[in-house]
Amino acid sequence: ILRMPRFDDEKEPFSDFIRFLRHQHEDDHGLLKMLVNLFQEHKLTSLYSSEQMRFISINTLKRVNRIRSSLESQMRQYMPVPKVSIPSSKREIISKLLCSSAFYPDIAFKLNKRNHYLLPGAMSAEIQKESLQYVESLESALDAAANGEVKSLEQPISGKALVFEELFDAGHSMIVRSSVIDPLFSALFAENIQIL
Repeated sequence: ILRMPRFDDEKEPFSDFIRFLRHQHEDDHGLLKMLVNLFQEHKLTSLYSSEQMRFISINTLKRVNRIRSSLESQMRQYMPVPKVSIPSSKREIISKLLCSSAFYPDIAFKLNKRNHYLLPGAMSAEIQKESLQYVESLESALDAAANGEVKSLEQPISGKALVFEELFDAGHSMIVRSSVIDPLFSALFAENIQIL
């Protein structure tokens, strides 16, 4: 849904946009869900500037919206879904549980090296710079804070786990689209558990 910069002069504004999104959203999947919902409600252009809108793929949002509508229609046809009202205080935990189940066993645990995670099989992978989980270098974060772009300097989340959609091989493994979860969530879906 986010369109990667194609030209050198787009790289800096794109990095600024990603930095802006990091301070509003906790994870990649939450951001994607929110963008799709805003698209459906015709509110994207009221929240984002034209500079930021050039990094959001409207064609992808249209395609996702068509697929979502088709799936909802098929679900209603075969199994009527009652209208359920979920209190906002519970939505976050439900999102984490859904991510945990949808992407299990694609789970990774934080390593000591910044932006690196341990995968099953003792492999490690790095988070993409475009991810909302990516932690910038201290120098970049200090520069952004000095310019008033950052509310706080957050440390990498230790002891937490990520679920991710896929691994991309760029000479080394890169984690694509991830959400932070509590490792205990994965225990709900695991066939067996090993404590290290």
